[in-house]
Amino acid sequence: MFDGRIVGGEDADINDHLYVVSVEQYERHICGGCILNENMVLTAAHCTKEKKAETFRVRAGSNHTKTGGTVVNVTRVVQHPKFHQHTLNYDVCILELVASLTIGIKINLLLINEKVPIGAEAEAAGWGKTSENGDMASHLQKVKIKRITNGKCNLSYPGRITSAMFCFFQDMKDACQGDSGGPLVYDNKLIGQNDCDSKRPMLDGRIVGGEDANINDHLYAVSVQRDQSHICGGCILNKKMILSAAHCVDGKEAEIFQVRAGSNYTIMGGTVVNVIRILQHPRFHLQSLNHDVCILELVASLTIEITINLPLINENVPVDAEAEVTGWGSRWEGSDEAFHLQKVKINRIADSKCNLSYHAQNLCDSKRPMFDGRVLGGEDANINDHLYLVSVQQNERHICSGCILNENMILTAAHCVNRKKAKSLQVRAGSNHTKTGGIVVNVTRVLQHPRFYPYSLNYDVCILQLVASLTIKIKINLLLIDEVVPVGAEAEATGWGKTSVKGDVAFHLQKVKIKRIADRKCNLSYLGRITAAMFCFFEDMKDSCHGDSGGPLVYDNKLIGILSWGHGCALPQYPGVYVNLAESSIHTFITNVTDESF
Repeated sequence: MFDGRIVGGEDADINDHLYVVSVEQYERHICGGCILNENMVLTAAHCTKEKKAETFRVRAGSNHTKTGGTVVNVTRVVQHPKFHQHTLNYDVCILELVASLTIGIKINLLLINEKVPIGAEAEAAGWGKTSENGDMASHLQKVKIKRITNGKCNLSYPGRITSAMFCFFQDMKDACQGDSGGPLVYDNKLIGQNDCDSKRPMLDGRIVGGEDANINDHLYAVSVQRDQSHICGGCILNKKMILSAAHCVDGKEAEIFQVRAGSNYTIMGGTVVNVIRILQHPRFHLQSLNHDVCILELVASLTIEITINLPLINENVPVDAEAEVTGWGSRWEGSDEAFHLQKVKINRIADSKCNLSYHAQNLCDSKRPMFDGRVLGGEDANINDHLYLVSVQQNERHICSGCILNENMILTAAHCVNRKKAKSLQVRAGSNHTKTGGIVVNVTRVLQHPRFYPYSLNYDVCILQLVASLTIKIKINLLLIDEVVPVGAEAEATGWGKTSVKGDVAFHLQKVKIKRIADRKCNLSYLGRITAAMFCFFEDMKDSCHGDSGGPLVYDNKLIGILSWGHGCALPQYPGVYVNLAESSIHTFITNVTDESF
């Protein structure tokens, strides 16, 4: 669940661990690694998944990730052929270097099927965090940890521990993902590498309890593929149109996708046709996965003759009705995708019963905050009382809120615009509505906090620079650096979020009063994820959430925070999490970019 760390460890000397390297992308440490020979480095596959070899390099022979030692670029990434990015099974890859390392080191591996006994003490080394909420270590760390049984480990990670994994732990000592790929050594042998990746959902699609199916009985079923690798299922609507889930292809170019039709298998047989266009539902929302549907248009017609019947508009499927699911998903928790097409019979359950199971902590799109933005329990507000507030838009559609810092700079949440092109963004200022009125100005540059981390949402703040100055005259006051907002203090959040859990985004600007709760209490809800760059606010049946991500939180006439993330909305056990603008690094970032003191 957390970014890499060596917790409870101590400084190590690289001369005692010459096999350890820092794997870097764009000159920044992302994972640990281990020298196999002068041209090959072993690391975790998830560290390099879907990234180009030329963006990587390794730093060897240094106690530090930023200085010293030898830096060599990577020329090829060779991943284990059975690596599964969602279950993290077979999470191993080898990086081939463009030049030989000058470090002379010979690493010993365990023999095939050689056992490491339960309770055996091994040593992990790397540059992970030295405390739960701390920064990455500047100096190489080491820690002693002991093997625990897979049975015990599976109690913590239900069913996910496969024969390609094992678990190590010691009270208050640990190593994790910023050291993903880092070596684990026992009896002078490399026995494993660290594997902790919160970037992914817990379990990808699966057909559990099913059986082999025959494609001839399910000719409508296709494998949607990316670069010839199965990623999702799909359904033939007609010879040139495939129905699939929008999240499978969101944010990606059509030309990297193909569909394989008419085969029991995802890797052979049938007909493979490239995709030419992706048509997503206009109301698809990646965070809530609402309206999660898209149509893939093919470059050529399929030769399969099949007609699929859709339900009539608003036709209901009765509770307890039995339906059949087909696909190539995992057949049990933690397994790889099925080799052969599977089918399973399942029954519909009532929405009310399903909602009891899917509180926010159970939803698994960990790439993003859990839910779409809403101001729940609020009331209409007047923009003239909140002139600092703007609607941040992409292609003229509201995606997040923001706050005017000056006539050319807008503050918002970094995750709102992460990996989006500045020219696709606009802000609408001075209007009660997101679609009409006020002033619309295009964005020319996106400046993210340099320590923003999209998976933990730490330092979730960025500044949008506008192409032209706003005519609205507004002066915003920030908290002073490290100024504290007392627990129980009442603040005001504003935005255009949903006014009910199942409702649409508000047409008119909303406002709501919420109170600060203690970080310790908030961390009980969010299992330690609350850092010094965050704080939490809540009031019974009142909340704001992610479609208002980036929206301002005001206390004592000062801008104290912007909405970042949260689980659900107005759930008493899950407060809203806001960026703490008084945190020194964030405050300094804002003042440096704007060249103003607040």
